[in-house]
Amino acid sequence: QSIMTVRTTHTEVEVHAGGTVELPCSYQLANDTQPPVISWLKGASPDRSTKVFKGNYNWQGEGLGFVESDSYKESFGDFRGRASVANLAAPTLRLTHVHPQDGGRYWCQVAQWSIRTEFGLDAKSVVLKVTGHTPSNNVHVSTAEVVQVDEGNDITMTCPCTDCANANVTWYTGPTFFENYETGTYQPLANKNQFGITWFSSEIAGRASFSGARNLVLRAAKITDAGRVWCELATGQGELDADRSSTILKVQLEPFTCDGKPTGLYADPTACDYYYQCIPGYPPLHRPCGYAGMVFNEEMQYCDWDINVPPPCGSKPV
Repeated sequence: QSIMTVRTTHTEVEVHAGGTVELPCSYQLANDTQPPVISWLKGASPDRSTKVFKGNYNWQGEGLGFVESDSYKESFGDFRGRASVANLAAPTLRLTHVHPQDGGRYWCQVAQWSIRTEFGLDAKSVVLKVTGHTPSNNVHVSTAEVVQVDEGNDITMTCPCTDCANANVTWYTGPTFFENYETGTYQPLANKNQFGITWFSSEIAGRASFSGARNLVLRAAKITDAGRVWCELATGQGELDADRSSTILKVQLEPFTCDGKPTGLYADPTACDYYYQCIPGYPPLHRPCGYAGMVFNEEMQYCDWDINVPPPCGSKPV
């Protein structure tokens, strides 16, 4: 499955009021032929934010290139006419005539064009400091891009941070896009508040714990644990008091076998756009769906659009 990865070269930049500043951002999306949607947001998190800028290339068709001159770009609210992205392939945000109130946390969010799953959206924050107007301290979280565990083994997911003493830590999964198509909806997975009181969702209760102040331990990892997991740390209610960062959790399964299975098609548990065909007397036949954006629908026994397939491979409500 295509995995979106967003990166920033700086966690914060500073500018004098009235000046011009650039907030850096880049992204990587392997094996996807459709143009992504670029959003710059301002707020404590992507789903608690206001829109600054949005843009995307106009899709010409499968396998055709993208042209900067044939794209949609729009800035919003007080940022209209001041916020721009020159190149959507490297979506650094340029902000002119900076106001004192522009200081805060900005999110570079990049999402797949089509109906999306959690793998196809990522976001990273950059703090903009306006000299003499923005507090000097801000929380910053930086997690590993990918971690992997064999099914049945234990794993500890770490959440390194700065300026985060006595923080409230929440781990999320997602996002899903049933309710909010712009930024998605994040589902709480675990929480530990500043007093040390912990909570775990029903999916991991009984086999999860915290290690130290922030790190999440999962015991006996299951395939259903795989996905995008976010660590958010908050020391207060302001934009600069909270940050979150995502990790792709991969759960490695035992090799697929047709032993004991009747003739038929079976979803590849490690690759949503592949499936296995079992025929008596033959080894498993590994077949691709063959078209970008399609995943295998085991219930219907054919490759389908992800909107028709339940998670984790699709976005159909369960």
